[in-house]
Amino acid sequence: MLIGHYVIVTGLGLLGKGTPDFIRIAITLGLLIGSVGALFRPRKLGWVMVVAYAWYVLNPFILGTWAVWVAPNLSSTAKITSSIVLVLINLPLVVALVLVFKPASFASFKNPVPDDLVKEASASKS
Repeated sequence: MLIGHYVIVTGLGLLGKGTPDFIRIAITLGLLIGSVGALFRPRKLGWVMVVAYAWYVLNPFILGTWAVWVAPNLSSTAKITSSIVLVLINLPLVVALVLVFKPASFASFKNPVPDDLVKEASASKS
C-alpha cells in the first residue's frame, strides 16, 4: 500500500504543471524505503517510520485542502469534489496506516509462533 501510494503521488507530481520538486520526491523515497524496511523487520518502533512517511506526504495535501475550503471564490461542489479526490489519492496510505496499527500485527511481531504449534503443523502434514 505504501509503495502504491508513493507511485500515485509521485506520478501526479511529475504530471503536474511546472517543474517537480525532486528534493521532496527524494526525501519521500527515503522515508518510503525506511518504512517498508521497518515493516518487514519486527521492531518495536517500526511504526515511527510509517508515521513519518505519512506525515511528510500528507502535510501538503492537508494544507491544500485547507486552502480549497477557505477559498471564497470556489463553489461548494468544487470543494467537496476536490476533497473526495484527495481522499481517493491518499486511500492506500490510510489503509496502510490502519494495517500497521492493527493490534494483531503488533502481537505477531512480539510473540513468535510457539514450538508446539510448529510441531503440530508438521505432524499433521505427515
